[in-house]
Amino acid sequence: MERRVLISYASEDPDWDPEQVEAVASAIEQAGIRVHLDRWHQRDRKRRLSLAEWQAWMDASIDGATHIICLVSPRYRELWSRKPGVPGGYGVAFESIRLIHHLYLLKQHNDGRILTLRPDGHGYDGIPRDLALDCPDYCWVSHREILLSHLGEAELPGQVGGEEAATPAAVPAPAAAKAPARVPAPAPALAQPPAPARSPASAPNMQPRPSWASASGKDDHGHWADLTVDGVTQRMRWIAPSGPAGFEMGDAEVGRSREVVEAGFWLADTPCTQAFWQVVTGKNPSHFCHGRDALQHPVEGVSWYCVTDVFIPFLVSQPGWSKDVAPCLPTEVEWEYAARAGTTTTYWWGDNWDETRGNADMHGTRRFGDKEGTTPVNRYRPNPWGLYDVHGNVWEWCADEWRKRRYEFLVLPDADWRVVRGGSWRDLPGSARAAYRSREPCKRPDRNLGFRFALRSSGPGAR
Repeated sequence: MERRVLISYASEDPDWDPEQVEAVASAIEQAGIRVHLDRWHQRDRKRRLSLAEWQAWMDASIDGATHIICLVSPRYRELWSRKPGVPGGYGVAFESIRLIHHLYLLKQHNDGRILTLRPDGHGYDGIPRDLALDCPDYCWVSHREILLSHLGEAELPGQVGGEEAATPAAVPAPAAAKAPARVPAPAPALAQPPAPARSPASAPNMQPRPSWASASGKDDHGHWADLTVDGVTQRMRWIAPSGPAGFEMGDAEVGRSREVVEAGFWLADTPCTQAFWQVVTGKNPSHFCHGRDALQHPVEGVSWYCVTDVFIPFLVSQPGWSKDVAPCLPTEVEWEYAARAGTTTTYWWGDNWDETRGNADMHGTRRFGDKEGTTPVNRYRPNPWGLYDVHGNVWEWCADEWRKRRYEFLVLPDADWRVVRGGSWRDLPGSARAAYRSREPCKRPDRNLGFRFALRSSGPGAR
């Protein structure tokens, strides 16, 4: 199959001038890949295509493309969502319907066919909600060679190893209220961070997807795989073993120790969302459950027992769930290892709190009864291993019983307490440190308590 790329972009976009669009197309063509550019604006300016002719051409271009690149920006996102009062943009609006419904929903999995490309220096504010989770995301300058490699080497649709392959089935959900697929809310534009530390999961080639995954791949954060339940997706990140040298856990306040993570595991890239909890269990216990993007906020109001005795049993009871895949809460050591992502600073980005990178009560003014608290799970940038919200938003339950000092053998007289990590929206930034430890009773369902789950499963090369 010939590799063909369709480039979708917004006309008169201040973030993508015509010369930049042509530069993207030229670079792809120089890599030996055929390119189609969306020329919707020519219908009005040059009268080359009627509306019907353009739509027919666009249908054929989408159907015939092996990959579609969306040149995203705040304007592109507005036109994609067809906001009232936004002039023009009928082309992007038409493409959004075709791309999502034809490639995304009817075929169930994106499989890297739709990509998003944003100008360097831009955050995630220009990526349409439908594309922000399940589409590989690149920056034009810093990720150019990675993008070209993806286009030139990724498996073509419907093929694995040169043979036709059946699309793996998503895990069906129990009979329960259905929630829309999890997508992130837009993030404010942020300055580009320093180049991230490479994940120990990184490898030079794409690997076959795990048997439980609806999609999988590799980006500059490492290997990822998607766990899908009835159309709602939780992205999992492969956390590789630390190696015998281990990593330094803790800080001067809580004590330091050298710890080894002997086995790799998959870890949710965000705290569990209200959407994913709801599609698995059929209920939503969250306090912050109102508003347009509420389902993309972390589920809260869940006790440790809610997670271990309700959510996990519902998840493993899905038809077709493999007995070889065990969902669980991460241990305290695993949580900090993943949250640090190879860094040694107070937070993964440095030693000082940055309110543009996490949700904590910087000024100590938030109250338990506030109407607003949590934020969408990946509003802020991920750490170098692709994990969002490891500092702030909600406390995350860990598997461990509480010990005043983690290395002590004895637990509290009442062992019905578990470790929580990461801080929350109503705690000061000091509680969101990578090393900070706290505890909660297992039975407490609090509106600042959530979790992210792990999968004990084979690594990224497994089938």
